[in-house]
Amino acid sequence: MKSWGEEVWEKKSVAHGDVGVILGTGFSKRQLDKNTQNILQILDSEVLSRLEPNSAVLDIGVGPAARIAIEVARRGHKVTGCDISASTIKSASLAANQHGVADKLSFEHCDVVELNLGRTFDCIYCVETFFHIPGHLQLVVFKNFVEHLKPGGRLVVQFAVQDKVTVGHLAYALFYHSVYEVASPILKMMGRESFYTNVTRISQDEIRDIAMRVGLSVLVANRAGFFVFEKP
Repeated sequence: MKSWGEEVWEKKSVAHGDVGVILGTGFSKRQLDKNTQNILQILDSEVLSRLEPNSAVLDIGVGPAARIAIEVARRGHKVTGCDISASTIKSASLAANQHGVADKLSFEHCDVVELNLGRTFDCIYCVETFFHIPGHLQLVVFKNFVEHLKPGGRLVVQFAVQDKVTVGHLAYALFYHSVYEVASPILKMMGRESFYTNVTRISQDEIRDIAMRVGLSVLVANRAGFFVFEKP
């Protein structure tokens, strides 16, 4: 099974809860809630505060609890949540109903590499998702973002930024992969599934180059891994 794409995320969505899908099975809901608040602070200050009421917003990689999309909908915007996993879309739709924002929040089952919604948005954000896309597809995805963004619209993307390779990064990668190789068969014996998902690290220079190639200007660079772009 590939470490990216629909199959791994569909299986992970079914096997793991919201915390496991977003942060990993070693994390807690408290950590996820803190993470949610940090993301919303960045979105509020950089894009949401400048939007008119009922603006069209696109959430790429909405997640099983649609936790960011629900909060954006509560702020008075019309949100479309996209995800590559059909099970995630089903769970997200239930969450929207439970939180009373179903009239402000719709969902699309789609692969961002082949994104074609036939409409444009005032704002697009892609958090906790873009770094799972393999490097050879990231420029394609950015072109899709631009095609779905209105002139003057803003795009927020969270990256796994790495400007240089250090001994610490190499040691962490070796440790992570070693633990995964040991733990995976043990978990399988216990009737639990484990998944290895792709994480693409990228430098700030590479991010700026992608933005230049698709005609986006960089407004905010590397705010805790977040970049804000604007379409002319």
